[in-house]
Amino acid sequence: FRRVAPDGVEEVVVSATDVTAARRALLPVYGGRLRVYQSPWTADDLARLDAVIAAVEPTRRHAGGAGVSPEGIVYRRLLLTYLDQQLATTLSAFPEGMLKLEVQAQPRR
Repeated sequence: FRRVAPDGVEEVVVSATDVTAARRALLPVYGGRLRVYQSPWTADDLARLDAVIAAVEPTRRHAGGAGVSPEGIVYRRLLLTYLDQQLATTLSAFPEGMLKLEVQAQPRR
């Protein structure tokens, strides 16, 4: 993704499981604007989370999407009307930081 650094320079940020390969492939295209960060999860990890998110009933899902943290870590975003225990259990299997979840109502603990 593209972002503007504090000094006003546009950067191209990439999160990769193989930083060396990503840098080698993209440096000729983006030059000094390129920032490559080590991803703690693979594309398969994200695909599994995407499948769980896609399976949530549309009436419960207000918004979704993806983002990249300031440290270059890719994450998914999900805004739900409510979170039941079954979905909470399913989502708890994913590493912290992989999903930014906002819920209007959730089960009591």
